Amino acid sequence: MADVFIKRRGRASPILIGIVVVSIAVLIAVGVLTLLRRPAAAPPVLPAQLVAIGGVGPYQRACRSGLVGNLNASGDNFLALRGRPGRNEEKLAELGPDRRVLICDSASAGGQTWLGIVYGPDNPGRDCGVALPAPRPQPYRGPCGSGWVRARYVNPSP
Repeated sequence: MADVFIKRRGRASPILIGIVVVSIAVLIAVGVLTLLRRPAAAPPVLPAQLVAIGGVGPYQRACRSGLVGNLNASGDNFLALRGRPGRNEEKLAELGPDRRVLICDSASAGGQTWLGIVYGPDNPGRDCGVALPAPRPQPYRGPCGSGWVRARYVNPSP
């Protein structure tokens, strides 16, 4: 009886061949199921949306002045600067109350208005490179920080 499982007159037993075929089929099925059960790849991280400056007219400044305000003083008391318009986008920095900014761009996301701003250090004498007119829109690539904030927390200033 032992030779039935191993060899039968010099040839492989049909039972042995059946066991090998079933084993291979089970291994393939397990491999396919493993591939199907893998979690989906994380969505790609989008690069920051550059703030555009200029394009408002040949004799107008590329950006206008603004002041951070309307913050909840008993809450976190800062304005989140984001890499793209949208409340779930990456936070780049936190701007405190009365922080001077330059309003250069606007966009809508999630039913809210967002402003593309440029800001320098608390040194008001720093030139961020947006004082001169820019006749056509172009991405801001100057020396100061830039990003997107909710419009309701920035008041235009003279």
